[in-house]
Amino acid sequence: MSPERQRERDGLMREALRSISERDFPRAVEILAPAAIRHPRSATIHRFLGLAYLRQGQIPEAAHALREVIQINPRDYAAHEWFGEACGQAGRTEAAIDMLNRALALLTERIAAAFTEASRAIECRSIPDAVTTMHKASQLRLRHAEVQNRLEAVYYAAGLTELAFDHWKRELGLAPGRPRHAAGEQGAGAPDPGGAACPSLPAEKESTP
Repeated sequence: MSPERQRERDGLMREALRSISERDFPRAVEILAPAAIRHPRSATIHRFLGLAYLRQGQIPEAAHALREVIQINPRDYAAHEWFGEACGQAGRTEAAIDMLNRALALLTERIAAAFTEASRAIECRSIPDAVTTMHKASQLRLRHAEVQNRLEAVYYAAGLTELAFDHWKRELGLAPGRPRHAAGEQGAGAPDPGGAACPSLPAEKESTP
């Protein structure tokens, strides 16, 4: 990608992420839909386009965008999570459970890799690098707990209360301070990842044709 196209893409993403943070999802779609055509191999653009569509209730469009992300980068945990949410909203319970479990597996791998990286940094006495990596691992663990919460909600809505309760217990082990869970509160839903915290997700490297 040329430096000019890189700058263009980065500028579009900053504007789109600001719109998502402000919950102006129509504006985010307005920015990202043409950007996805101009940058068809950008997993980041497709990912947040899918999220914006999802938050507007445009489930088929969200699923299409998120499917593009997974084709570009099969290890994109956010795309699997949001695709799972889209499947859940479309009533495709089995597909939702499959996608959310894949997101959990990908997050688990990322957490383990971050801890390994931090351990190596400590061995090399690179304490600032170790602290940075441990912070990244901590954020990933919180995201893991969020996906657990979303999976509980799917199980609970499907009447699979034992599985929902099992995931609630796992979630408490990952984030004991979280007060909200689907298994213990009738009708409780998963937390909304469309707020200000979402744009802080680390962007994946983009694939090139």
